[in-house]
Amino acid sequence: MLCGECVENCPTEALHIGFIKKGAPNKFNRFLPVGLTVLLFLCVIFLGVKIELPTINEYWDLSSEEVHEIRSGNMTSMHSFTIEGLNQVRCYASSMAFKEKLQHISGVHGVKTYVKHHRATILYKPEQTTPDKIQQQLFVPTTFQIFSPDYRTIPELRVITIRTRKMTQNNSVNLLGLQFKQLDSLVYGLETEWDTPMIVRMFVDPSFARDETWIKDVVSMPFLELKNASTGKTIQMQTGYEFVRMENTESTISTVEFLHKMFKPFKAEFTPIDDTDSNEQFLYEIIDKEITKPIIMRKLPIFASYLSLQKGVGSVYTCLNDDCIPEIVIRFYPPMTQEKLDTLLSAEHWTIHGKDGIRSIAAPMKFDNVSEKR
Repeated sequence: MLCGECVENCPTEALHIGFIKKGAPNKFNRFLPVGLTVLLFLCVIFLGVKIELPTINEYWDLSSEEVHEIRSGNMTSMHSFTIEGLNQVRCYASSMAFKEKLQHISGVHGVKTYVKHHRATILYKPEQTTPDKIQQQLFVPTTFQIFSPDYRTIPELRVITIRTRKMTQNNSVNLLGLQFKQLDSLVYGLETEWDTPMIVRMFVDPSFARDETWIKDVVSMPFLELKNASTGKTIQMQTGYEFVRMENTESTISTVEFLHKMFKPFKAEFTPIDDTDSNEQFLYEIIDKEITKPIIMRKLPIFASYLSLQKGVGSVYTCLNDDCIPEIVIRFYPPMTQEKLDTLLSAEHWTIHGKDGIRSIAAPMKFDNVSEKR
């Protein structure tokens, strides 16, 4: 390729770019290759922004004729549709996990994922399934508790049902719940159920007085702003769900039933009771209202890994006690004692099972209030 210097300095004027022209050489010819290179580079950047290549492009359980049909782009026996806002599609590994989930749905035979925009194009046979059925099978009903009402003073809650669209991310109900939390403390929780449009139930205080317009404005807010407690910085998370309508009818639910509906139990058993050498079994209870927070629940498997290495610990689980307060319960037997558990829970470092074997980490959970064994 000519860089331009040789064209400019040729003593015989025999070198030219593009075409031969009689007379004096064109001084601008020396810049033409550089200009074309820059233009090509800008075109690549533009196409990279506008056109996203699929992270994976997979299909399965198809005949050779059907594969040829897909590759030629002339699909007659296969249809496709695109799902937007898939937060779980964010890398190659998560794309493959999404593909594995689709392989268990009858009638689905292919998928393309686009991680930059969190979307997927799904290939299916229309005589076997429909886009609505596929989305229903991918959907996981979710609950999100915002506040914990006292069932003694508030024995019953109102249930308001709204219809929404675009809440396809795994954490959509969590983000919407946090949006309500920042604006009104009388919304206690949310629950989703599949339908078209999606069903979202709001569990609210009997004195809740917001109207449909207010609820619509909250659901439609484009961003959720969260402040990082450690750094003090505010981050924005995209929401912008579509509010369709609020149902005309309401219902009620007892507060005790609501608290049990919202509670997500955790259990890890290391040694079943029948497999222990001891006839004595004890329970060590840690009462903590913060257990239901997602940031705490994500740490429970680490806590279970820590306890699993302690001799005499049979299991750890969470539950609601008789007062509907969340607690962590540790089942233990000799040689483990309450005093030893007190020491383990106050340790600054934990020994856990890691990917590369046993390792030590800084304790990710702190326990200030513990109860007696029983």
